[in-house]
Amino acid sequence: MLRFILISLAVVLTHVPGHAQSPYHAGRAYGTLSAFTTTPFLASLETDGTFAVFELDNPNFNGFHGVEWDIPRQRVVFIADVNGDRSLGSVDETFDPGSTSVLLTGLGADASQVDVDPETGEIYWWEGGQIKGVGPQGGGTATVVADNVPEPGALEIDFERGVYLGFNFFQNELFSGPLDPAGTPTTFDVLAANVWDIAIDPATGDFVWTEYGTGTSGFISVVVRSSNSFGSAEAIIGNITQSIEYLDRFVGVGVIGTTVMVVRQDAVNTSSVETRVYDTTTGTYETRPNGLSTMDIEYFIDPVVSHPETLIVSEGDTAVLEVGSLDDQSVYQWLKDGTPIADDGRVGGTTTSKITFIPAEPGDTAEYSCMVTNSAGEMQTSNTAILAVRGDGLPDCPADQNFDGMLSPTDFTAWIGNYNAGCP
Repeated sequence: MLRFILISLAVVLTHVPGHAQSPYHAGRAYGTLSAFTTTPFLASLETDGTFAVFELDNPNFNGFHGVEWDIPRQRVVFIADVNGDRSLGSVDETFDPGSTSVLLTGLGADASQVDVDPETGEIYWWEGGQIKGVGPQGGGTATVVADNVPEPGALEIDFERGVYLGFNFFQNELFSGPLDPAGTPTTFDVLAANVWDIAIDPATGDFVWTEYGTGTSGFISVVVRSSNSFGSAEAIIGNITQSIEYLDRFVGVGVIGTTVMVVRQDAVNTSSVETRVYDTTTGTYETRPNGLSTMDIEYFIDPVVSHPETLIVSEGDTAVLEVGSLDDQSVYQWLKDGTPIADDGRVGGTTTSKITFIPAEPGDTAEYSCMVTNSAGEMQTSNTAILAVRGDGLPDCPADQNFDGMLSPTDFTAWIGNYNAGCP
């Protein structure tokens, strides 16, 4: 699918409850802009609204026919014509020209709409009525995963649920089917005249798309959501029965939970575009800088989703610090004052999500953090937490009023609290 792919601000899109164990979540900003030009280019939209533009400085490349971010492997995968041969190619996320490579040649002349399984890196595309897939580096024989698939103007694959969603421009209908060569797609007539972009909600599996055209009482431009069986289709942005401003046309959509991102394009001045982030629970939206032609949301869960918290215990107590990761294949390494530590019989769990001190000793007082590497190879160090172990009697430093082993303004706050508490 030719599209702009955007991952929204982490403060806007957080983990979606109920999603399966997976290392993917909205936590970074990536983007790609594609065009049918003799000089193909990609553009990265960052969270601050700035762009980094990269042109494939190679006269042998002529036009994109599909572009997809492969976030875990930090690359962009695309279908382009190379020396007249329809091929799979890639470039790393920094758009370093030296990283541009051709992964697979000899695709059919109609091959288009690439997608990537975020878990495995396997690459899929539409060709000759089929959805085909190959390994992460384009090697091996292409495998047919779906047959009798109409030619899509847009294609999304829900790898977790094993279904695909497409739009047929010629029949003006959506279609969906299982990732099964023996399966048959189901079609759905759209409510208006045209579909511009499609998306699958990773939280629910719902289908979401934009419609544009003449409704029951005038011109409309809406975003519609339905179940993945096309049941209960309803407009979630705009109203399918009411005419709205002619210049408001949604040409791109991405969704995760109740957050929906759209690209609004001026129907007359098509170079005038903006990106909007909607909260469908309130119907309100914020405008982001720089809208582009079409877009979607990719997502991944940061390796660390909850951080250890500062803990004060007495000598001889059991102390536990814990870090949270939603990837059950994550690898952990705890650090004490920035240095990796190992189990010693009294201290355990140094390579797990939970480090324990049984019993805690004053010498354990330090700053602790944990390096977490998820199954996608993403590494993140948690925030630092202080473990303070109080020994018998007065602390070594009388000014350390909260016994955290450090002097800071919080000690003054603790002193005020102690003073106001008075004596027994």
